Amino acid sequence: MMCIKNDTTDLRSLLQPYFHQISSLDITFDKAAAPALLLNDLPTPQKLRVDIRYHGIADAKEDTLTSILPPISRLSILRSLELETLSRYDSKCLSRLNPAWAHLTNVNLILCKPREVMGLLQLSPNLCSLNIDMLLSDGLSLEPYTHTSIQYISITFIHVTLSHSARHPLEHLFNALTLPNFVCLELGNYLSHYEYVSPEWLIDLVEQQWPEVLPDRSAKCYEDTATRRAFNLISDLAGIHNLGRKNCVNPQGGSVSPEWITVFEGDYDDELDDDELAAIQLDTVLVLTVCSNQGDEFEERPIHEKMDYMTKLVGCAPRWWVSCGLGA
Repeated sequence: MMCIKNDTTDLRSLLQPYFHQISSLDITFDKAAAPALLLNDLPTPQKLRVDIRYHGIADAKEDTLTSILPPISRLSILRSLELETLSRYDSKCLSRLNPAWAHLTNVNLILCKPREVMGLLQLSPNLCSLNIDMLLSDGLSLEPYTHTSIQYISITFIHVTLSHSARHPLEHLFNALTLPNFVCLELGNYLSHYEYVSPEWLIDLVEQQWPEVLPDRSAKCYEDTATRRAFNLISDLAGIHNLGRKNCVNPQGGSVSPEWITVFEGDYDDELDDDELAAIQLDTVLVLTVCSNQGDEFEERPIHEKMDYMTKLVGCAPRWWVSCGLGA
């Protein structure tokens, strides 16, 4: 159900005859007036999903959250809750959902730090399943905690600076947790690629080794054509025929802010000025890809001999990069 601006009263009237039959409710609020009106005194929902479209205006999201959390907290038979836009800036809101946390068994949220996951588990003693989109921040110690009900956790995260020698960024979270009835952990992330940065010498390479395939230097398409030819040359020389090219994020400090994700996915207000957008933009870099971290692609990664040759040819070792957007 989409609730836009002044639709709230009409939608409430539409739902009123069916209040005692509603077991599952999916609502998207888009600049909705009085959003709590749709959730007040619902007697029967056991599953609730709420998305808030705030178009990059943090105050608009906070106003909607402030309005809807009290009626959600009073849904006494609610067992499954999904809040699409709850980020680290809203983590203080978690306690406002008491006493609903005590009887929730399935939760799907966007959180940002391991300590907030720990806080959520402490609020929800009966939680069996937890699905999280999480932007990670490393290095914070956590107090040990035992959760006796949780059986399944799925975490989708974004973490840009993974390397072969780095500890897994979730390690300190699970070192602090004791989960006696835990069955399954599912991890995913913004699509990552095992890649070499594509340097400017690509054009020099093809000029030296394959000049006959290049157009005249005065041609407008010269650089694009030379780059493509160099890419094909490297693929042939290394014997890596699934070599690809991707634009990946290259943030200063090695972390990606939630604001950047909002802007990248287009969920921002058109009235944001250039300076505001520029402040949260990230640099990107073109890289040569040899595989991603996804299923079949990872299983079909090149053999060591080809990777060693590629490293010698490029002049630097590969590393993991995060592409611009899920599945990009």
